[in-house]
Amino acid sequence: MLSALGTPTIGDAMFDEVEQVIFGEMERSRLPGVAVALVKDDDIVWSKGYGLADLEAGLPVTPGVVFPVWSVTKPVVATAVMQWHERGAFALDDPVNVHMGAVKLQNEWEQQSPVTIRHLLTHSSGLPVALAYPLGSSFSSLEEYVGAVARTVRPAGEEVIYADWGYGVLGHLVGRFAGCPYEEYIHENVLDPLGMRSSALSLAPAGAGLAAGYYVSGADGKRYRSDFLPDNTRAPGPAGSLYSTAEDLARFLIAHLNGGVRDGKRILVEETADDMKRVHARTGPAWRGMGLGFMVDEVGGRRLFWHAGNGPAGSTFICGSREENVGVVLLINLANAETARSAIVHSALHALAADGRDTPVGTSQDAWRLPPAECERLTGCYISNLWARAEIGTGDGILTLRTEPGGTIDPVESVSYLERIGEGRFRVHDGGFGGWELTFEFAADGNANSFVGGVYPFLFRRSGDVLPAAAQDADLAGRWAGIVSSPMGPVPVTLDILDAERGSVTALSAQRAQLQDFSARNGHLSGSFEVAVGDLGDWTVFLRLASIGGKLQGRAYARSGLAEMPMDVELSRE
Repeated sequence: MLSALGTPTIGDAMFDEVEQVIFGEMERSRLPGVAVALVKDDDIVWSKGYGLADLEAGLPVTPGVVFPVWSVTKPVVATAVMQWHERGAFALDDPVNVHMGAVKLQNEWEQQSPVTIRHLLTHSSGLPVALAYPLGSSFSSLEEYVGAVARTVRPAGEEVIYADWGYGVLGHLVGRFAGCPYEEYIHENVLDPLGMRSSALSLAPAGAGLAAGYYVSGADGKRYRSDFLPDNTRAPGPAGSLYSTAEDLARFLIAHLNGGVRDGKRILVEETADDMKRVHARTGPAWRGMGLGFMVDEVGGRRLFWHAGNGPAGSTFICGSREENVGVVLLINLANAETARSAIVHSALHALAADGRDTPVGTSQDAWRLPPAECERLTGCYISNLWARAEIGTGDGILTLRTEPGGTIDPVESVSYLERIGEGRFRVHDGGFGGWELTFEFAADGNANSFVGGVYPFLFRRSGDVLPAAAQDADLAGRWAGIVSSPMGPVPVTLDILDAERGSVTALSAQRAQLQDFSARNGHLSGSFEVAVGDLGDWTVFLRLASIGGKLQGRAYARSGLAEMPMDVELSRE
């Protein structure tokens, strides 16, 4: 039975629709618990908790339950960085290595293209997409971590590539400027002035009711508990180690909506707070891209700033409209709840603004249909620069968007529907992109070659046509070899398939290990094996592959008590 706990400060009637969306998404996406806070002007106008923070213990969610907020940590760290900018400690376009001390950001293009502090704040530094918590690694200090991982792979300023490691560098800078650990500085200069008394970095506040985390397995579709908690044991956490509540994050959001001040306590001057919410690094059209610690876009006729958080055990979001002085905080203790997050956030924004400019997700599909030739220009497979793949197809003249994230799996099939609202511009309905807008770029032949938009408004490049169905008559027996694209980098894998019921695998510590629950029939292969991964212990890897274009392609799902990680697999016959 779903329940709600909280005390709205205005009448419930205004938010009945939001609550119905929350209840619907909890059922559809199997969300254990949700905490939400809505703000307008200087006030938290509505805050509630739904479901359970801990399924096993029966702990209910309230607006005061503490969640790991994952990458919503980043705008908090960026706020601390900008406080030092106001004090004249640096200019945004200073090369960061000028301020780094003994440890330097390693950049082979430093002479012609130095990495600046603006680059780090906008994910345009040339650092790679990588986990904030490198698997199998441990560090004794933030300085050691930065020295080990901060290495560019492309010149700065070329492209916006979401890079957790850049925020490790920024946390290091905050500590150097302050002469104390970055956590201590942020507590004293951001969290405490805003009254965020239930928030802490790296460790959950003592005595707090802490939400447990869960994920839905891509291997079997079941929901599992995750023991992963962000801390400083494997990697320092300026990229994602904040613990907070819906109401504490609402206080932070109110300060940013009101030019850097809440309840008379100023954490930024208004000019700085506003500068953080303008585009400093474009991703597509001029209105879309990275601010300083926030994503920035125009959606449904309004300018929004926001940041999402995705971890192995949760999905989080803060979002605001400075123009209307409204905002939403959403905390979910289920990994990769992309569809639910988008539906709840846009429903809440619509209720807060109530001005008719945006159309709620789920309107009539009649206007979405396009001529076949128009659909053909956009259909195909696309690969993101942020761990994700997308396939744009068509059905009954309506463009569909299916995505496969590179983190954990959305608990519902993420299918979105595209409605054209301008040349190369589409509003998205339902799925993980629901409520957002996409903008396509086209090649000389008139076909789309990329698009940008969504919660993470980064680039998807066209990689080819829609993949064909699996060859069900394929003979899979024999040796196959190739790569698993893991968070540790490419991992060589060899499969030996004897017949439909017997096979073995060689990968990492598994040497010709017999595949359990093995099946190789009708062009599809499934099975599992155990593997040891450094100090992370033992993992079970589930293979889900199909014969496509003469290769075995699909995913491997590596599961431990910490989390489950889906990884792309492509094998060729030897």
